[in-house]
Amino acid sequence: MSLRQNASPRRPSQRGQGGANELVQLVIAYAKQETVDPVRRQMRRLGRGLGGAVLLAVGTTLLAVGFLRALQVELGGGGRNPAPFGTGAHLAGNLSWVPYMGAALLCLAVSAGCVVLVVKRGRR
Repeated sequence: MSLRQNASPRRPSQRGQGGANELVQLVIAYAKQETVDPVRRQMRRLGRGLGGAVLLAVGTTLLAVGFLRALQVELGGGGRNPAPFGTGAHLAGNLSWVPYMGAALLCLAVSAGCVVLVVKRGRR
């Protein structure tokens, strides 16, 4: 006797359902692979990008405030605490806006640098 004779033959309905179940599982796995996985990858990238943007914004703000304060102390003078190095009141009175413009230009320079990097990476 051969093995084929001892094995119970499958009925056609069982064979068809096994194939249908496999097909359904295959379609579900393919749909997850093509929809859910790319969305998860993009969400991770978005999270990293937003985290980097927040850190860059906080760092730029602190840098601008420090730059503003340095200009006010070193070149502003005339306040409660005079400049420690005796630089005088070069930016007092009508020129008190200059340190603020310097800080704003610093922020714009950092923003322009970020835009240039994004544009360069987009061309790759």
